[in-house]
Amino acid sequence: KEYTAQLIGLMSEHWAVHDASILISITGAAQDMSLTTRLEQSFKRGLAQAAQATSAWIVTGGTDSGVMKLVGEGMAEYNALERVQLIGIANWGNIHGREALFDVRDGVIEYAKTKPNDATGANLEPNHTHFLLVDGGVNEDGQFWGTAMELRLAIEKAYCKAYAVPRVMLSIQGG
Repeated sequence: KEYTAQLIGLMSEHWAVHDASILISITGAAQDMSLTTRLEQSFKRGLAQAAQATSAWIVTGGTDSGVMKLVGEGMAEYNALERVQLIGIANWGNIHGREALFDVRDGVIEYAKTKPNDATGANLEPNHTHFLLVDGGVNEDGQFWGTAMELRLAIEKAYCKAYAVPRVMLSIQGG
């Protein structure tokens, strides 16, 4: 609990994020998604409108795949990123090109896709406004996938409790 409060304080202090009136946590299919074009556009438009109307924080897994890519593209397509914080909380060990992020302190770097997403990792989704990269070790299968989820949920719960903000979780096609 103590570390989540510290993380929230650091996010507020160093990221210059606005206070949210709602936190929307989105999870689901991390690879292939099969939505019809109409359903995909309706989801993007509806989420962007709802998020802008409430000055939301949206939290995803942050990678450029599946539902996280859909959310990032939707927020950009509907110009929602001026009013919405789109925060990706991802597993450090699964980020392609993470070497470029070593030892970055108080600076800005250009992050570029280094290779296609695959079973070993994924690129960061470029429309997210902020990223928290978590070194959670490996899971029982020897993989990094999913190891950031515990911290992500703790941060979401702590933020909502500390600021009396409701939290809505959307799960799109499982995951």
